[in-house]
Amino acid sequence: MNKKLLLIGISFVFISANAQFNAGQRILSGNISGRIGKDNIENVSTQSKFNLTFVPTIGKFKDSRTLNSYGLILGIENQNSKVTNGDFNEGDGFRLGVTYTRTKLYPLTKDFYFTLGFGGDITYFNLKNRAQQPNYHGEQNMISAAIGVTPGLMFPLNKKILLQTGFNNLATISFFTSTFTEKLPTNVVNKNTRSALGFNAGSSVGAASLFYIGFSAFL
Repeated sequence: MNKKLLLIGISFVFISANAQFNAGQRILSGNISGRIGKDNIENVSTQSKFNLTFVPTIGKFKDSRTLNSYGLILGIENQNSKVTNGDFNEGDGFRLGVTYTRTKLYPLTKDFYFTLGFGGDITYFNLKNRAQQPNYHGEQNMISAAIGVTPGLMFPLNKKILLQTGFNNLATISFFTSTFTEKLPTNVVNKNTRSALGFNAGSSVGAASLFYIGFSAFL
């Protein structure tokens, strides 16, 4: 079995002030993350997956050490599976959701902060499948919700640029309910629904990659 995986994460923030945060100060930020994975099962199949997620957020400081942020989750996904006999299955999907994070800033030095974010998100995911068989249609609909912890570091590189790094949802509690419906060439329709509640440590929910590093620009 041969596996290849590429994770990408970029975040950016635009702040209309300086590194001295004040109550009422507003922040416009964004996070772009993606994942490319490939799994080769020798003499059986090749499976690949790609997704890209953009999370624009707007935040406001409650005080100089507390930031409340609200955002949208916008994502696309592609899945591709091919087996050695020539059969294939392809799927294209999208992801929509909302997110909220409350971040506490703890100064380690004058301009160096440890950040700890507590937040959650609710997401709707839709994926439509195509197969080699004519007149085959498959569709997945999933609603998920999660709460998680996001630790990180923040410090200014100069008067205009701020560097951020950390882990997206290092520990999460999540719930999802998913329904998969397929219509076979014989016009038979199958439907399968499943739900699950779980705890994850070291995994990402709202964003597509675990570790992120980003730059912030002060306006």
